[in-house]
Amino acid sequence: MTNFDVMKVKTKEFSRIWKDCKYFAPKSVTKKYAKVVLDWQVSLTETLDIWIDKGINMSDGELILANANVGALVECWLRLFLCAYYEDYILNPIKIKNEVIEPENATFEKLKVFFSKTVFTEQENNEWFKWIDEIQHKRNAIHSFKYREIGTGNDYLKNLQKYCEFVDFIFDRFPIIDSVLS
Repeated sequence: MTNFDVMKVKTKEFSRIWKDCKYFAPKSVTKKYAKVVLDWQVSLTETLDIWIDKGINMSDGELILANANVGALVECWLRLFLCAYYEDYILNPIKIKNEVIEPENATFEKLKVFFSKTVFTEQENNEWFKWIDEIQHKRNAIHSFKYREIGTGNDYLKNLQKYCEFVDFIFDRFPIIDSVLS
């Protein structure tokens, strides 16, 4: 089984468990997860196979869509994490002009900065902030009125390997759920 296959299994398992978080999570977290379409996170993860199959020979359009695919997944994992820890998050939330921004409404930029200041250690921040920033910029290339560097198919495949590491990193930091749910 490849790292990518393991990541797909983890994403499916996460979805299965957190769809029914009312059995183990506080009501505030349950309300957040009731709004999440976890099946789309699974489907978008499985869609990465398209870009893997295309490999280094992707056209610019395919590369832009591949980057948008990974960017959407990264952004969603950040939001899912904050929702899982919602009761902690709400004590020190993202704010704009003293208004609390709910995790599901935070922009990718705000999420990235929030994680760099509150979730990542200094060492993790050096690694993950830079990578997430790159993913965000490549994802935004989908907006065709401003040129952005999209990299190559080979760059994308390297980022996909890093994405697998990122899923492990985030997944390993979610609350530990009692094995009774298995």
